[in-house]
Amino acid sequence: MTIKQISLFLENKFGRLSELLAILSKADVHIVSASIADTSDYGLMRLITSDQQKAYNVLKAGGVLVSMNDVVAIAVEPQAADFARVVELFTRRGVSIEYMYCFHLQQKLVLVMRCNDLDAVREVVRNNSLTFVSETDLMKV
Repeated sequence: MTIKQISLFLENKFGRLSELLAILSKADVHIVSASIADTSDYGLMRLITSDQQKAYNVLKAGGVLVSMNDVVAIAVEPQAADFARVVELFTRRGVSIEYMYCFHLQQKLVLVMRCNDLDAVREVVRNNSLTFVSETDLMKV
């Protein structure tokens, strides 16, 4: 029901992103989705890869400040109306979406969300016939 997400701090300096991507490339890790938010001093990168544990290990070994946490990934039709419907289902149930980003997988839009109440998320998914994306699904990318 949850998948692992890698979060890492990037120094806001020229070439740092290239260095991190080279570490993953040498380990033959496939990037499924990436999101970067920045400030003037650093960036926060969130990654979903084909092998989260391997990516975490090689980044950590490369001296990168990295962590892994649980998020939910839900597959929806790629139309804005379906996206809006799913967000509304969580809103009506009182689920707070702390952050979200998306990617496409097998003709579907995958919503990756960090939520405040995983029990409520499970309830919404079950009651509305939504589909979780699993780590097994991501390893096929």
